[in-house]
Amino acid sequence: YENGGNGMIIKGTNNTLSGVKSYRNGKKGIKFDDADYTSISGLSVYENNEAGIYLVSSEYNNFPSDTQVFNNGTHGIQLYNGNSYNTFDGFAIYNNGTSGSYMGIYMTYTSQSYNTFSNLDIYGNTGVGFQIRGSSNVIKNVKIHNNGGDGIKFQDASYTDISGLKVYNNQGIGIYLTSYNNYNAVSYTHLRAHE
Repeated sequence: YENGGNGMIIKGTNNTLSGVKSYRNGKKGIKFDDADYTSISGLSVYENNEAGIYLVSSEYNNFPSDTQVFNNGTHGIQLYNGNSYNTFDGFAIYNNGTSGSYMGIYMTYTSQSYNTFSNLDIYGNTGVGFQIRGSSNVIKNVKIHNNGGDGIKFQDASYTDISGLKVYNNQGIGIYLTSYNNYNAVSYTHLRAHE
């Protein structure tokens, strides 16, 4: 904690993170850079100047229900590019973005596929709750509410499988599909309190 750069950088295969706290660092909390099959438990990432969790070219990492991501300076979780088969399940991503329009989950580029986001609670972020890009990603039983921008924004997303989504009380549009979105399937979704 309180490092001038990133709190931690993970590279390689079959690493283990257990009971790790990364906070008040000058850049990202934890950067996964070409990191695959990481075993993760008890991860807390908060109060970093940039994104809390940042992934690039990383696959088959599982972020379980005891993960905590909150009060980071930019995005809570940022999937930059080349990320596939990662799982985010059963935790909250909240109060990220100290100023401006930062997101709970931000998928930056389109080369991202087969990631699963389930049983998440995304709220209190300064910008969009969740911006999704890429192909064949899964969003299941996720609540997105009380964010400063749109609830969920599709940007160059295709073949997304969405079910059990609850989107409410966001400052912008509940579900916003921009251009170049194709073959996305939405079912069992609840929307309310958007104007």
